[in-house]
Amino acid sequence: LTYTLALMAYEIHFVSPTAGFVCGGDGIGSGYIDATTNGGSNWTNVTSTGDNYFYTDLTVAPNGKAFTVGYGGNVQVSTDEGSSWSSLNLNTSKFLTSVYFYDNNLGFIGTADSTILKTTDGGNTWTTINTGLVGWFVRSFRFVNPSVGYMGLDNNGGFSRIYKTTNGGLTWY
Repeated sequence: LTYTLALMAYEIHFVSPTAGFVCGGDGIGSGYIDATTNGGSNWTNVTSTGDNYFYTDLTVAPNGKAFTVGYGGNVQVSTDEGSSWSSLNLNTSKFLTSVYFYDNNLGFIGTADSTILKTTDGGNTWTTINTGLVGWFVRSFRFVNPSVGYMGLDNNGGFSRIYKTTNGGLTWY
Protein backbone atom coordinates (compact mmCIF):
# COMPACT_ATOMS: atom_id res chain seq x y z
CA LEU A 1 0.00 0.00 0.00
CA THR A 2 1.47 3.35 -1.02
CA TYR A 3 -0.05 6.78 -0.59
CA THR A 4 1.87 9.78 -1.88
CA LEU A 5 1.48 13.07 -0.05
CA ALA A 6 2.11 16.45 -1.62
CA LEU A 7 3.66 17.68 1.65
CA MET A 8 5.80 16.17 4.43
CA ALA A 9 4.10 13.79 6.86
CA TYR A 10 5.11 14.45 10.46
CA GLU A 11 2.81 12.08 12.33
CA ILE A 12 0.50 9.16 11.59
CA HIS A 13 -2.00 7.99 14.20
CA PHE A 14 -4.50 5.14 13.83
CA VAL A 15 -7.44 4.84 16.24
CA SER A 16 -8.55 1.47 14.85
CA PRO A 17 -7.38 -0.94 12.14
CA THR A 18 -9.25 1.13 9.55
CA ALA A 19 -9.45 4.71 10.88
CA GLY A 20 -6.46 7.00 11.10
CA PHE A 21 -4.95 10.42 10.55
CA VAL A 22 -1.79 11.90 9.12
CA CYS A 23 -0.65 15.47 9.71
CA GLY A 24 2.15 17.54 8.29
CA GLY A 25 3.01 20.37 5.99
CA ASP A 26 5.67 21.85 3.81
CA GLY A 27 7.85 22.81 6.76
CA ILE A 28 7.56 26.54 6.13
CA GLY A 29 3.94 27.42 5.63
CA SER A 30 0.91 25.34 4.83
CA GLY A 31 -0.20 22.26 6.72
CA TYR A 32 -2.85 19.58 6.54
CA ILE A 33 -4.69 16.79 8.32
CA ASP A 34 -5.78 13.84 6.17
CA ALA A 35 -7.98 10.96 7.34
CA THR A 36 -8.63 7.39 6.24
CA THR A 37 -11.53 5.10 7.08
CA ASN A 38 -10.35 2.07 5.08
CA GLY A 39 -6.96 1.22 6.51
CA GLY A 40 -5.04 3.72 4.41
CA SER A 41 -6.27 2.70 0.97
CA ASN A 42 -7.71 6.19 0.52
CA TRP A 43 -7.07 9.45 2.35
CA THR A 44 -9.21 12.58 2.45
CA ASN A 45 -8.13 16.05 3.50
CA VAL A 46 -10.14 17.10 6.55
CA THR A 47 -8.43 20.42 7.23
CA SER A 48 -5.73 22.66 5.81
CA THR A 49 -4.00 25.65 7.29
CA GLY A 50 -3.34 29.05 5.88
CA ASP A 51 0.03 30.70 5.64
CA ASN A 52 2.65 30.12 8.32
CA TYR A 53 1.06 27.09 9.97
CA PHE A 54 1.98 23.44 9.65
CA TYR A 55 1.35 20.48 11.92
CA THR A 56 4.12 18.52 13.62
CA ASP A 57 2.28 16.06 15.85
CA LEU A 58 -1.13 14.52 16.42
CA THR A 59 -2.68 12.42 19.19
CA VAL A 60 -6.07 10.99 20.03
CA ALA A 61 -7.19 10.62 23.66
CA PRO A 62 -8.98 7.40 24.64
CA ASN A 63 -12.35 9.19 24.40
CA GLY A 64 -11.69 10.02 20.73
CA LYS A 65 -10.85 13.70 21.24
CA ALA A 66 -8.00 14.49 18.84
CA PHE A 67 -5.36 17.21 19.00
CA THR A 68 -2.79 18.33 16.47
CA VAL A 69 -0.12 20.97 17.08
CA GLY A 70 2.33 22.92 15.00
CA TYR A 71 4.07 26.09 14.02
CA GLY A 72 2.95 29.47 15.33
CA GLY A 73 1.09 28.07 18.33
CA ASN A 74 -1.39 26.36 16.03
CA VAL A 75 -3.62 23.78 17.77
CA GLN A 76 -6.56 22.04 16.12
CA VAL A 77 -9.05 19.93 18.09
CA SER A 78 -11.63 17.40 16.96
CA THR A 79 -14.35 16.12 19.28
CA ASP A 80 -16.03 13.93 16.64
CA GLU A 81 -13.24 11.47 15.80
CA GLY A 82 -11.74 13.75 13.17
CA SER A 83 -14.76 14.61 11.06
CA SER A 84 -14.40 18.30 11.90
CA TRP A 85 -11.62 20.35 13.46
CA SER A 86 -11.56 23.71 15.21
CA SER A 87 -8.79 26.01 16.40
CA LEU A 88 -7.82 26.07 20.06
CA ASN A 89 -6.27 29.36 21.14
CA LEU A 90 -3.46 28.82 23.66
CA ASN A 91 -2.39 32.49 23.47
CA THR A 92 1.05 31.55 22.25
CA SER A 93 3.01 31.82 19.04
CA LYS A 94 5.55 29.20 20.10
CA PHE A 95 6.50 26.40 17.73
CA LEU A 96 4.54 23.46 19.19
CA THR A 97 6.44 20.25 18.48
CA SER A 98 4.60 17.45 20.29
CA VAL A 99 1.28 16.53 21.87
CA TYR A 100 0.36 13.56 24.08
CA PHE A 101 -2.57 12.46 26.22
CA TYR A 102 -2.11 9.84 28.93
CA ASP A 103 -5.86 9.55 29.45
CA ASN A 104 -8.92 11.66 28.65
CA ASN A 105 -7.82 14.44 31.02
CA LEU A 106 -4.03 14.49 31.41
CA GLY A 107 -2.20 15.87 28.39
CA PHE A 108 1.01 17.64 27.40
CA ILE A 109 2.20 19.85 24.58
CA GLY A 110 5.93 20.37 24.02
CA THR A 111 7.62 23.27 22.27
CA ALA A 112 10.79 24.03 20.34
CA ASP A 113 12.13 25.97 23.34
CA SER A 114 11.53 23.17 25.90
CA THR A 115 8.46 24.79 27.43
CA ILE A 116 5.67 22.38 28.32
CA LEU A 117 1.94 23.03 28.39
CA LYS A 118 -0.06 20.71 30.66
CA THR A 119 -3.79 20.06 30.95
CA THR A 120 -5.63 18.07 33.60
CA ASP A 121 -9.13 18.70 32.23
CA GLY A 122 -9.02 17.27 28.74
CA GLY A 123 -7.58 20.36 27.05
CA ASN A 124 -10.00 22.99 28.32
CA THR A 125 -7.29 24.81 30.29
CA TRP A 126 -3.50 24.63 30.02
CA THR A 127 -0.71 25.48 32.48
CA THR A 128 2.76 26.52 31.27
CA ILE A 129 5.74 24.67 32.76
CA ASN A 130 9.22 26.09 32.22
CA THR A 131 11.64 23.17 32.16
CA GLY A 132 14.72 25.38 32.42
CA LEU A 133 16.28 23.56 29.48
CA VAL A 134 17.80 25.65 26.70
CA GLY A 135 18.17 24.69 23.04
CA TRP A 136 16.04 21.52 23.08
CA PHE A 137 12.92 20.59 21.10
CA VAL A 138 10.40 18.48 23.02
CA ARG A 139 9.63 15.63 20.62
CA SER A 140 7.62 13.12 22.63
CA PHE A 141 6.01 12.19 25.94
CA ARG A 142 5.03 8.83 27.43
CA PHE A 143 3.60 8.27 30.88
CA VAL A 144 3.31 4.99 32.80
CA ASN A 145 0.89 6.51 35.31
CA PRO A 146 -0.30 10.09 36.00
CA SER A 147 2.86 10.88 38.00
CA VAL A 148 5.69 9.03 36.23
CA GLY A 149 6.55 9.88 32.67
CA TYR A 150 9.31 10.41 30.14
CA MET A 151 10.05 13.22 27.71
CA GLY A 152 12.20 12.87 24.59
CA LEU A 153 14.08 15.93 23.37
CA ASP A 154 16.57 16.74 20.64
CA ASN A 155 18.65 19.77 19.75
CA ASN A 156 17.44 19.68 16.14
CA GLY A 157 20.91 18.69 15.05
CA GLY A 158 21.65 15.15 16.13
CA PHE A 159 21.78 14.93 19.92
CA SER A 160 18.89 13.60 21.97
CA ARG A 161 18.01 13.35 25.64
CA ILE A 162 15.39 11.58 27.71
CA TYR A 163 14.12 13.16 30.92
CA LYS A 164 11.93 11.63 33.61
CA THR A 165 9.28 13.13 35.88
CA THR A 166 7.85 11.64 39.06
CA ASN A 167 5.44 14.48 39.84
CA GLY A 168 3.18 14.67 36.80
CA GLY A 169 5.48 16.80 34.69
CA LEU A 170 6.14 19.65 37.10
CA THR A 171 9.89 18.89 37.20
CA TRP A 172 12.12 16.78 34.97
CA TYR A 173 15.51 15.19 35.62
